[in-house]
Amino acid sequence: MGDKFGSIVFYSFYIFERNYHKLKSTIQGYKNLIASDDFISDSQKYMELHIYGGRELSRLIHNYATAWSSLRDSTRAIQRKLETKTKFYVVCSMLAPTNAIALS
Repeated sequence: MGDKFGSIVFYSFYIFERNYHKLKSTIQGYKNLIASDDFISDSQKYMELHIYGGRELSRLIHNYATAWSSLRDSTRAIQRKLETKTKFYVVCSMLAPTNAIALS
């Protein structure tokens, strides 16, 4: 069961990390385009970049936030399951006699 937990968290973290890198590189690309002479001198290109770029950035921010939320929820669910198992183990070990005395 521990292997399942590890793979769930690993995959969720992988998606979260890839979304972060994609968002970061896209923002950097837009910053470079906005600073270029082509976009500064051409107001039409500048407006199109803001319209379409804004949509793309919104999509990437949504993907990033969703991946973060999924990672958080998966981690919390796993934590609850592990805490429940730990509590069950502690209760069972308290009920089970460790030094049973043989009655003759």
